[in-house]
Amino acid sequence: YLVQWYLYRIAVNESEGKGWESPQIFHSQAMVTTADETFKAERFARGGVGLVGMRKTPYQLAIDDWSWRSFTRFPMPGRLDIESDHFEVDLNVQQYGQYILLGEDGYQVTHDLLSRSIYGYTAPFIKTEGELRINGKKIKVAGQAWLNQLWGTDLIGKEQKGFALFIYRFDDGRVLSVL
Repeated sequence: YLVQWYLYRIAVNESEGKGWESPQIFHSQAMVTTADETFKAERFARGGVGLVGMRKTPYQLAIDDWSWRSFTRFPMPGRLDIESDHFEVDLNVQQYGQYILLGEDGYQVTHDLLSRSIYGYTAPFIKTEGELRINGKKIKVAGQAWLNQLWGTDLIGKEQKGFALFIYRFDDGRVLSVL
């Protein structure tokens, strides 16, 4: 089984509006893939009206009833909970290796001429266990996971069609990420 969850925050302008005037738009996608099928769901929400939660201490990312929560200021140990019409995800996540800062001390310029950059980290050494429900059937699962958390300016440029991320886990425990 493969479980993926993405939560994007996009500012439509630089104002700091409150409530419905907040310029923050959130989009989330969740997917569960089996050997035979892929199940997808998505959520959209406007910041400032209580539908999205981003908190540092204790750590929380949430949109509607989907969430990644921890009891510390770090993502792990934590819990991922997602519920849709066709699947549910209830996973405990525990880190067993280091966080890795991207670029130089977490900062990476993403375009040579334009003012584009990202700041972020990755955590490729995560153990997970819990339960999936697919079409009403409960399935106990355990395995490995990977977390990326990025902040940036125009993460995908207007001329860019998207990106592909390949993650390889080697038998000796090393990992390689190619973007």
